[in-house]
Formats: sequence, structure tokens, C-alpha cells
Amino acid sequence: MFRIIPVTQPTADTKHPLLQLLAGHGDRYFFGKIPEGAQRACIEGKARLSRLNNIFLTGEMDWASIGGLPGMILTASDQGNKNMRLTYGSALLGYVVSTWRYFVFRFGMDLDVNTMKDGETYRDELISVKALNVRRPGMMGIEPLGKAAVQQFKFLAERMFPMLAPTAYQDPSSDPELSMRLPKDTMLQVSTSYEITFNPVRGKFDAKEAARLGVPGGPVRRELAEGRSITLADGTVITPEQVVHKQREFARVLILDVPSDDYIPAFFEKFADYNVEGLGAVYYLLGSEVTVSNELIRFMELFDGKTVKHFVSHDTITPNNISFWDSSVTMLKLKTLQPSSYNIPFTDRTLSGDFYRCFDKQLPVDAVVDNTSESPFSSTIESSRVFIYSTRVTASIEPYTPGDEPLKINITESPDRYQSWEEVYQKRIEPLKIENSNLHDVVTSQKEVDNFNTEGKRRDVEIMTLGTGSALPSKYRNVISTLLKIPYDADGRILNRNIILDAGENTLGSIHRLLHKVKIPRFFRDLKMIYLSHLHADHHLGIASLLKEWYLHNKEDPEAKIYLVAPWKYDTFIEEWFTLEDRSILERVNYISCEHFLDGPKRKPQGYQPSLGYPEEIDTTARNRLNLLVEKNGEKRRYVSDNSTVNIPWRHIRNMQKDLQIASFKTCRAIHCEWAYSNAISFYVGSSSKEQFKVSYSGDTRPNFDKFAKGIGKHSDLLIHEATLDNELLADAKKKKHSTINEAISVSNTMGAKKVILTHFSQRYPKAPQISGSLEVKAEACCYAFDGMIINYKSLGQQVTKLRYLRGLFAEEEDIESGQD
Repeated sequence: MFRIIPVTQPTADTKHPLLQLLAGHGDRYFFGKIPEGAQRACIEGKARLSRLNNIFLTGEMDWASIGGLPGMILTASDQGNKNMRLTYGSALLGYVVSTWRYFVFRFGMDLDVNTMKDGETYRDELISVKALNVRRPGMMGIEPLGKAAVQQFKFLAERMFPMLAPTAYQDPSSDPELSMRLPKDTMLQVSTSYEITFNPVRGKFDAKEAARLGVPGGPVRRELAEGRSITLADGTVITPEQVVHKQREFARVLILDVPSDDYIPAFFEKFADYNVEGLGAVYYLLGSEVTVSNELIRFMELFDGKTVKHFVSHDTITPNNISFWDSSVTMLKLKTLQPSSYNIPFTDRTLSGDFYRCFDKQLPVDAVVDNTSESPFSSTIESSRVFIYSTRVTASIEPYTPGDEPLKINITESPDRYQSWEEVYQKRIEPLKIENSNLHDVVTSQKEVDNFNTEGKRRDVEIMTLGTGSALPSKYRNVISTLLKIPYDADGRILNRNIILDAGENTLGSIHRLLHKVKIPRFFRDLKMIYLSHLHADHHLGIASLLKEWYLHNKEDPEAKIYLVAPWKYDTFIEEWFTLEDRSILERVNYISCEHFLDGPKRKPQGYQPSLGYPEEIDTTARNRLNLLVEKNGEKRRYVSDNSTVNIPWRHIRNMQKDLQIASFKTCRAIHCEWAYSNAISFYVGSSSKEQFKVSYSGDTRPNFDKFAKGIGKHSDLLIHEATLDNELLADAKKKKHSTINEAISVSNTMGAKKVILTHFSQRYPKAPQISGSLEVKAEACCYAFDGMIINYKSLGQQVTKLRYLRGLFAEEEDIESGQD
């Protein structure tokens, strides 16, 4: 038996659908897109990445479709996966993987980036998968990327995932052989779909019937079992059909990814004569630019073999259900202690009433319905065979004997974990017996309330900790991302400066889930800067989607721009990525290197940039152009051989200071990895005075007293510091170049920070960070960050009065997690 289990559905958390094909003995295949949040969904759904060896990507290539892929590959490698095969219908996949070369690296994994032409088939001992590619309309005359480019991509993948031995450069950004320019001339987009055929089950050998017919034991029976006739001693011919039961087969499955209405005519043409005999299920992965209409239903009817099951995924069909219940329950528990410091995650979405009525489906409770069709939809497909795509709907494909029994696909629809927030409160909060808490104050009156940037806090500095975990997403904490809202009083008119400090995977999903949709356009118009502290994937895999969303809300304003302050090489990734997706975004992004804000001498990196950089050139030309490694303070670093000054984009820096009313912006080197930085930024708070608000952000680092606490961050109004590990794990902190909670407090005390937020906690447990045994905090207030926490700077510190509840709050989760160790 095979099972098809949806891992993600299109929601605020996970933008696209992903399917897991699970074989009876544990082999896993992924089909669909790998959106940001997919890895976290695997954790929630207990899908083991160590058994995942094949990912078949569908649709077109954009960051929303594969933003979760680099993190998933890294985690699969860490879980012991030695082989991963990525498949897509275009060499663009090789280009995509190559853009990660400065921040994705794992030793001991064989990553195979595979292109399948239209009609080409992959086979293994369990399944056969045929690629069904449809070119984007208007690209019919464009030739795909050539052999030289494909060879280049292969070379880069081998450098990023070396199997036999570690390379000399454990930090990919320092490997000169990765510093090559990718080809950009031909970006052929296709939409890839797949037909899955399951290998048949050979019929069982009937030993009793063979004995009755006089077939002796031994090799002759093997001949029959393998499908060959034999002749007995008396001349009787025995055929396999006489002693071997009929072969059993499985229904075929189609996975069709239609990105937009533009593709519909080409899909009609491609599948007009498709043979539906033996077809059991069709998954329609429809992009948001597909119109749900009678024409779409006519397309579905091409595949209706009267027994076919149809699963439809679309933004206006699939509900915006909670994807990560464990973290949502955690937020509701914390909200019980501080009702105005958290939002109840928003689940509203406008759904197609026309589609739901056509197939007699029950709309979710409180659904907003949009009826756009002038006439009702109609279909020849039986409503009982049409399913709303959801992570709760699983298809089991079982073997059947053609001619003797019908094909077998069983559908299991499990209920959602909770039907309402009231139910969550009654089952998970009330048993905790938290004093002075009640359903009305925590849930009923708060369902549609957004506690961020309310009218009463327009003039207040606010912080929203969108993600507070380290290394990789977990059920309870997403990877790191911190939002600052710093108002500016322009003679009575309040202007917001939204700044994001690091943006791990699915930061955008958290924003859409935790802020009310009516506030989203204003939020992104106020987003002025994204700061990246270093190139570890858990700190920046969410930036590309943030930039795209920012552009969506600002493209009509030709003067709007966003500042991206990031380490060396990240600008190369951004340029290469949006060359593929939308170059107009690049015109609005002003990139400034963290190196430019260093208080002391600046380092100019050396990078080899050949015109195309084919692999055969690397070994000779690149090495000849390298500068010598110079040791400084016992650490090897690469320097330019001459004394040329670093090219500093003074125009961007001056514009940023003016646009954001920045009085001072300084960085210092963090004690973590190459090209890692801590920062300190002073903002003017209004036009009528020189008053400033100073915030310092550590990024990932060991305690840095000289350069950070006593240097650029001295006397900060707010310090946001990583506190990855509990105090008893000091040895681990030193090894991994992180800080313990006590070390972070020591930095705050040395800095003389007025207030401090501790974040970036270890993902091992969902518990509150270690409080007992910690150093005395000399700051006016200290806050331990949790995902989704909304902190008003003025009232920062109120959490302290609730600390006694925290351990009891997470006792249930700690018991569950401890049992899984």
C-alpha cells in the first residue's frame, strides 16, 4: 500500500501545497513545492527527512515555491541522509541551487540535481514518475540553458555538498572556487507536473496447484514464478497462468501544477486526449493567479473516469487553517498571562462560494464567501469524488486485480486538532488554573484584535519577536526574526520606521498569521530596513520573500526604497535570485555591507569573477588570482594584496541616514563565524529635538565585552542579545560560539543597557529559559522572548511578575518532548 499525505496546504504559514508519498516500508517521496515552513510542517506531521531521498518539484520556479528547500536539505543531511535527488523539468533548478553557494554547505551528502525533459521517466524498485512539462506562454522559441551552464551548476553543487572529504573552506563564502558569475541570458520557465505509476505486485505462486499438476519442486517452479512456461517429463506444458495468481496493480496518480490562467489553454491542449483508464486520483495544485471558474471545472472533467478522485488546492478553496498548532497553543498559554502582548493567530480567508456550492461542500464556520460568477458552476463530476485539498485528507492506494475488481483508493479525512479557540482554551488552558484568567478576556474579546501598533501606542517603540529559536525551526519556536517599530515625530505627524533584524525562514508567514490583514499594506510601506547579521541560513532564508512582499505594496510609489544591510556575498545572492524572478525589485533595494559600518579598519574581500566561470577554468585561473592567506590573531583570513580602499556606497548610506533619521549606525565583528556582525543604531525620535533612541543587536556571538558592550553598544536604550544555551551548557556555548543566558546578562550589565530582551533560545525544549541561578540583571527591565510576543518598550519588564507561572505553563510540552529524547 502507498499513502499520499499532504504535508502543507496554502495558508498564511505555508504558501503552497506539498505532498508526501509514503511507501509501506518507509520510503518517502515529496511532490509539489517546498514553501517556507515546510520543514516545520514535517516536524509537526512527524515526517522523517532521513528517509527522504527524492523531491519532485512542480510548477514554476520562484522563492515562494522553494524557499523551504535549502533548510530542508541541510536538516535532512544533519539527520543522516546521505543521498538526496532533486528533480524538476528545467535546468533552472541547477541555477537555483547554485545561488545558495555562499551559505549552504554540508559534508557527506550526495545532492543530485536532476532535470527531466517532458515525457522523461524516473524509475526505481517502487514507482515510475513521468515528467509533464508545459512552457510558460510566450517562451516557445526560447532554448533552455546549455551544457556548459549545466556543467557549471553540477560543479557548484559538488563543492557545496562534498562527499569524500571536507574542503579547505568550511565557510562557503570563503571558498574562491565558488566565486563565479552565473549565466543569466536564458531563464526558461516551465510548469512541471508528474504522472506517478506504481510498480505492479507479482502474483503469488500457488504451490498446491503446482503439486496437483505434477510440477516438481526446485528450479522449474522458479521458471514458472518468473513468467516462463515449462514442459513436464510426460510432455505436458504448464504455463505461468496455471500456477501463478494474477499480477496486482495500483491506480495511477496525476499531480498537475497550473500556475496561472495563462497556462490553462496549454494544459487543455496537452491533456485533451489523456487516457484515464487506470487513473485513480488527480491533484490540482492551482496558483493564486488561476481563476476558479467553469473553465477550470471543464479542465477537471478531462480526467473524470467515473472513479477518479479529484483533490483541489487553491487560495480561495483551501481554508487558512492553523498549520502549527503546537506553537499556537503555546502563544495562547502566554496570552493568558499577558493578554495584550500576543495576538490570536488570524485564520480568516475569502473562499469561493461558487466552487463549494457546485460540489456540495460545507464551508468552514465563519467563512467569508465570494460569489464572483454570473451563473452557477456545474459539473459532471460526482461531488463525492471531489475533495478540498487539506493536510487532513489522506489517500491510500491499494493493489487490485484488473478485470476482477475495481481500482482501490481509500480516502481518510481526519478532524482538525481543534475546532475553535474556545476549545483550545477549555482543553489546554483551563486545567492550568491560572488565576484571574477567563475565556472572555483571553479569547472571545480578542479574536479580531491586533495588539500591535494600536492607536494608543502610535508614539511608542514596539518590538515583535516573530521567531525566537536557534539553528532550525521547531514545533514551538521558529527561527530568529525580530521586528522593531520606531516612531518618528515629524512636527506632530507620526511616521513609523519598521526594521527587521534577521529574518529566518517563514518570517513572512509569521507576519501574515500574527498581524491583521488590513494592517499588512501599511506595515510593508513602513518597512524601511532589513538587517542581516551573518550568512547562516537560519537567519536569512526569509529575506527574499520579505523583499518581494515589500515590492508588492510599494511598486506604485517610484520613490519608495528599502535598505538591506547584510554581509559580503549576500548581495550576490539577492541579485542572482531576482534576476530569475523579477529584476525590477533590485532597482528598489539599496544594499549596504555590514563591513561599511565597522568602527575600525575595513576588510575588502577578494572574489574571483570570471565571465562565465566554467568548472574547467576553476583549477587554473581562479587559483592564480588568489591572494595569500594571512594569519592574524591566530585566525586565517583572506585579504587583498594591495592597500586599495573598500568601495563604500556613500550615497546609499547618506540616503538611509536621511530616510530613517539615523544619527549613528555602527557594527563590530561578532565572535561567531566569518563575516558576522553585531550592531548599534541610534535613531532620532523627532524633528523638534536631538533626542535619540539607541538599540543594539548582538546577532549570534560569544560575549563581546570590548567591541560590543564597552564599544559600539555602550549605554543602549535597548539591547537584544542572543541567549542560546542554559547556563550549565557553557562548554557547548564555547564550542558553538554562542552565549549562555548568564553571559548575555553580563554583556547587558557591562553595556549599561536600560532594557534588555533575550532571544535565540535553543530549540531542545519549549520551556521558559533558565531563570533560577541567573545573574542579577542591572538593567531597568529584562524580557525573555517567545514567538509572537508584542513588547511595548515603555512597559517592557511586566513579564517579570509572571515568571513564576512559566514552568508550570509548559510542563505538558516538556513531558512530551522529554519522552521523545
